[in-house]
Amino acid sequence: MRVLFVLLLQVSLLFSKSVDVANSVVEFKVRHMLFTKTKGTFEKFSGHYEIDEGTKKLLSLYGEVETASIDTKDAKRDAYLRSEVFFDVEKYPKMTLKLLKVEGKKALVKLTIKEVSQEVWFAIKEGLVLYGKISRKAFGLRFGKLAEAGGIAVGDEVTIMIEVL
Repeated sequence: MRVLFVLLLQVSLLFSKSVDVANSVVEFKVRHMLFTKTKGTFEKFSGHYEIDEGTKKLLSLYGEVETASIDTKDAKRDAYLRSEVFFDVEKYPKMTLKLLKVEGKKALVKLTIKEVSQEVWFAIKEGLVLYGKISRKAFGLRFGKLAEAGGIAVGDEVTIMIEVL
């Protein structure tokens, strides 16, 4: 009986929850034309996470993002980003993120975009806010030959911010 009580106590200290999409955010920033940054969000995503209530440590996190839901507040740019040249949303409708481990205030995740998986470190900020940087080219996200050759149209480094509630 005592073992059962201890087991129930341990289970009750774990907090598992689905991502509250209405109050969560998946956004990105990338340098554009040397002087500005383009910002955008993904409007459709889902996921779940688990936190140890005693230590407040993130134990698991899994999320899926619908690539067609990209929104940069520019319809023409969004259409281009959805096309086969960039995200190719018909062929690759989802991106995924899976927590591999947590070390202090850093989380190692497996990020998959266009069937390319990379391990990426994200900083864990207040609550469940993750910040990370990726090379868009490492995931096959290219802007066409002219933009890539000029090197000034769009930067390679993309900053990602995920806020989960």
